[in-house]
Amino acid sequence: QQELDTLRRKLPEVEARCHEEEVRRQRISEELEGLGRMLDDSRKHRAEEEEKRVQAEQAVSRLEVQLFETKTRFEGAEKLCASLEEERTHLAAEAKTACEKQEELSGELREVRAAA
Repeated sequence: QQELDTLRRKLPEVEARCHEEEVRRQRISEELEGLGRMLDDSRKHRAEEEEKRVQAEQAVSRLEVQLFETKTRFEGAEKLCASLEEERTHLAAEAKTACEKQEELSGELREVRAAA
């Protein structure tokens, strides 16, 4: 009987501790859920940042290709300009020679006409 009375007296204390532990367990559970959401958000953010990084790298690669193609076209244009400049110089020399020849022939023609 005495043992039963002792147990009855301890029962409210044990029940109170059980309630405290339940409240504590519930708080920890909510904290874990919150941390889980934070972790999920962090992973999502990291995945988004990784996607942005990949897209930036792809954009850089495309720009590098465009730069190379533009540089190649520019070098081709420079070579074409040099070639055309060379041809212009050659044609100018030919034109000068033709003018000199024409003047020479005109001079001979005047001499022939004068002699005739």
